Amino acid sequence: MQRKGSQLRDFVTGAKMKVGAFGGLTTKSAMKNLTEEMYDVSTYYHNKGFAQAMARNDKFMNFTLFMIALNTVYIGIDQDNNPADLIFNAPWPFQVCENFFGIFFCVELLLRFLAFKRKRDCLRDLWFKIDSSLIFLMICEMWLLPTLLMVGNSVGKGGPNASFLRLLRLLRLSRMLRALRFMPELVSMVKGMRAAAQAVFTALAMILALMYIFAIIMNMTLKDEPAVRKYFGNLTATMWTLTLDGVLADSPGLVIRLLASSGTWNGQAGLLIFMMFILVSCFFLLNMLIGVLCEVVNTVANREKDEAAVNLVRETILLLLKQFDSDGNGMINQAELRMVMEDSRAVEVLKSLEVDVTYLEELQTMLFIEPDSEVRIHSALELLLTCRGSLPTTVKHMVAGQAFSRWMMCSAMKEQEETIAAQLQAATNKIIALVESGAKPATNLKL
Repeated sequence: MQRKGSQLRDFVTGAKMKVGAFGGLTTKSAMKNLTEEMYDVSTYYHNKGFAQAMARNDKFMNFTLFMIALNTVYIGIDQDNNPADLIFNAPWPFQVCENFFGIFFCVELLLRFLAFKRKRDCLRDLWFKIDSSLIFLMICEMWLLPTLLMVGNSVGKGGPNASFLRLLRLLRLSRMLRALRFMPELVSMVKGMRAAAQAVFTALAMILALMYIFAIIMNMTLKDEPAVRKYFGNLTATMWTLTLDGVLADSPGLVIRLLASSGTWNGQAGLLIFMMFILVSCFFLLNMLIGVLCEVVNTVANREKDEAAVNLVRETILLLLKQFDSDGNGMINQAELRMVMEDSRAVEVLKSLEVDVTYLEELQTMLFIEPDSEVRIHSALELLLTCRGSLPTTVKHMVAGQAFSRWMMCSAMKEQEETIAAQLQAATNKIIALVESGAKPATNLKL
């Protein structure tokens, strides 16, 4: 019985498998690094000081993102209203704005740099390296290169056209990528489009094949029609017409009217073929492509939701579990897990993930068969994630539920067997004692 209970526990927790019974409910990429701590650049910061306080401050970070968005809007205004190529020749409002944005971003990067305890750790942070490169280019475009051009013009040597400096301003737009961290829906959309690239290219290849086939048919039918000869006179012109007017639907009405007014059998046949091509390319293939893209985006969104749940557990409950893991062996016992589950931060996480706490507590009894037994932290976290209320019911849910039911029945039967065995042993010992003492055993002896 003990061995069977251990096997069931291994089945649920995945002790002898790559993933547990519920492993398929969470993406493998999310579960792969479940026990690894989330990367946080603030771990490299000082614990005291003004610079680290500003670098950790969420309000300051949000204000920086606002300034990046404001600078993005300003670039468009500057493009339309600033006639000067050099900042020194621009009207004073543009000079004030340019210098304000430049000074702000330099100060922001300097505060982040000063916040590092060891300055070389700044090379570990990807965003710091990207922002440093962009701010260096901004300094060159705003102050360094204009100064060199003005000095070259003043000494009579001249210089290249300064209009190329405006192109460097477009690099500032790349800083808007920092806002992606605060827009998970947009991240899911971008990842979905990347995942759907294969389906997109397959649909485009199908459209090209249809265009080629229909172009041959229409060229054979309409190449001698004078009204539409410039549209279908050769294969290249026919494919171009099908691309613009058939697939992109630029101005299909013009071609349709010309074919309808031709008054010949070839023109009417060409009209029918052209309408069939529009129907197939626009309504069938493109709608199928949109459907595939939406399905992939939905799949990626669900995956992102799973990864967000895993990251939330790693940021809170994992840290608490490691705090209670005094010996650092990556194992935890039932008492330590119960203390973690009673922590206020853990309770908030469980509520946000819609975890069924009652069911989770019942499953924990399967994890800890012996009073002093320990399990891997990874198994405890995976079991927690399987109790989320938002998860759909799958076959693995049902199999694991049956395994839990069998374990509960086996445990109950084992307890009854132990109770009956103990009572029988006590009665046997009492009878033996009475026999040895020479007394007559009572017929109504209670077991």
